[in-house]
Amino acid sequence: MLLAVVCVVVAGAGLAHGATEYEVLQSNLSPDLPRVTLRLDAMLAGSDQESVARSRSTFETESVPRRFASRAAASYSHYVNLGVIHGKTYHAFTRFADASKCLARSAPEIIDLLVVAEPGKGQGNLTNVVEGWLTLGNEVTVPLREKITPVGANGLTDLPFTIVLTFNSRSVRGFGGSMELRSRLSAQGSQVLGSTRLTVTVSPILDVPASPSQPWSASLTGVVPGTASKSAAGTLRDSLSLGSARIVAEKIAKDFSEVVVAVLDGDLNKLEAEPPRKIEELPDFARVEFFGRRLVSRDDVLSAAASTGHVVLVFGELLPQNNPFMGTPSPYGSALTLGVEAVLDTVNRDLEEPSPVIFVVRSVNLSDLFEKYLDKQPPYFLLSDYADALTSQFFGKQTPYFFPSYAGQRKSLRGDMGFADNNVAVVVADKDGRIKYLNDNAGGDLRAALLAANKVLRGE
Repeated sequence: MLLAVVCVVVAGAGLAHGATEYEVLQSNLSPDLPRVTLRLDAMLAGSDQESVARSRSTFETESVPRRFASRAAASYSHYVNLGVIHGKTYHAFTRFADASKCLARSAPEIIDLLVVAEPGKGQGNLTNVVEGWLTLGNEVTVPLREKITPVGANGLTDLPFTIVLTFNSRSVRGFGGSMELRSRLSAQGSQVLGSTRLTVTVSPILDVPASPSQPWSASLTGVVPGTASKSAAGTLRDSLSLGSARIVAEKIAKDFSEVVVAVLDGDLNKLEAEPPRKIEELPDFARVEFFGRRLVSRDDVLSAAASTGHVVLVFGELLPQNNPFMGTPSPYGSALTLGVEAVLDTVNRDLEEPSPVIFVVRSVNLSDLFEKYLDKQPPYFLLSDYADALTSQFFGKQTPYFFPSYAGQRKSLRGDMGFADNNVAVVVADKDGRIKYLNDNAGGDLRAALLAANKVLRGE
């Protein structure tokens, strides 16, 4: 039962570094097409957390093969062949763990796991890779490291990779589960083409030599600021579109030291300028208002502006006061450099009737909800930036505060308006939802942005 076949040629007789051999990916291209040759350097991600999953497979264990009866794995009852990886066959053996000495346990069923490596495709000496207990449903991460044929123009020979195993259910034949292979190895190169820069990344690399199924990506960025950037990804057999241009990898060095890119259509030296985004109206939305514990819509927000004619939205995080875990706020990022009272005083200065101010946040101070404004009406509104309010960070007096870590990964009002994840923004909208003032990068001088909003509110 072979679940992951990742055959890799690592023998010394194959690829002598420096004598470039190519994997031809496109053999019938016109010789008149423009081509770009890029040197690729191999690199490693800094940690296993940065690894990229390369292949996933599911499995079901079976009885231990007879040939293991006299070996170290003889006492195990279930078996799965994990496949050939870098010239070695990996085997996993499991059995029910002896939990008789466990006095109390609420965790799932415990099993013993043994993973061994065997040279070639079998019949060799077994080397223990990992052994121990685990519970059903939990991952076990097996970090490995192999010496490989030099990869990239810089000749990297060290390949860290990871096998991630999960046994998540019992089955008629033992256990069902899944396996994932992760690699920290990639190769990248870039070249300036006049007014643009082409960057090609081959990642993740688990197979040497290169093959048509290898994932790759390309990006085209402007050398001059203000131009758009384009990117695309696929396998080496796929063509990629970058703006008006369409490219294909014609051939790649088998050791990932070089790639030749052919331009099928368009011009890689041209990128259109990024059109300025102009927001004229508040978008439709529905968000939780934390003080009122209720869902409010765009219409609800605008109705608050019925008497004053305007509403002010401030996008940013209200930093906790006197929190021992929080340092001095930075003038940049999503943290407001002014306290709530200072924001309210500045934006409503010299107004006969203050305009409603809504702070759009990704974090909530529980002391404000359950102490400072308990049974009181606060002078401002606190609106969830995230569509799912439970994604927000909730903190208290003795709770460590961290900037919300879901930026860019959750649907947000900030994202709907096209604002950067880590900027402070100030918006003034009239009672019909038309935007009268917008500063989406107000963190550097928040007071100046609030004074500018105040002028709009005063009709100047």
